[in-house]
Amino acid sequence: MTSVSLLRTGSVSAACFLVVACGGGADGTYDVPMADAKARLGSSVQRYNESGDGETMRTVRGAGWQGDRLRVVINSGHSDPITYSCAAVAQSVGETSTMITPDCSESVMGGGKAVYRELAEIEVREFVHATMTGGEMDVRKMRAAGGALATKHMPQMQGEAMAANMEEVERTYQDEQGGWTTSEDQLEDDGWGTN
Repeated sequence: MTSVSLLRTGSVSAACFLVVACGGGADGTYDVPMADAKARLGSSVQRYNESGDGETMRTVRGAGWQGDRLRVVINSGHSDPITYSCAAVAQSVGETSTMITPDCSESVMGGGKAVYRELAEIEVREFVHATMTGGEMDVRKMRAAGGALATKHMPQMQGEAMAANMEEVERTYQDEQGGWTTSEDQLEDDGWGTN
């Protein structure tokens, strides 16, 4: 990912520049005191190429702490950008570590549906990990996690898509015909004929 850039500002401990990672296990715990983690994430901006074409750069940034909740703003980078926000919640684990958990439960992306919330949380989790480890957001990892998530939610997503499509078909027919009819005479008038 050569087109991915990382802007770093704020307080970052020197230890994390000397090693590839600052902890960062699967549970989102990093070997960084809470104050340092909050300083690093609060001013972080990560950019990555979401499409692989080098043209569509997505931006994820920390946009201010409210207590232990960081507002994370995500901008799609398209010509007609979509911007939404989530949160990263910080919790001290002893005196030298911090657990950071994504929380997109209040995001309005996708009308608040679970699959969209979980997709946004994958992105926030990767933003946190890249910032805390001094690396870049891993698009392949996010795509793999997103693919697994889509597979998990596929039956629900298909059902919602079919229901939305049927609603649109009904609306269109009602608009064009003035409503549904089951009259054989009306069907014949519409050119359907009867046997």
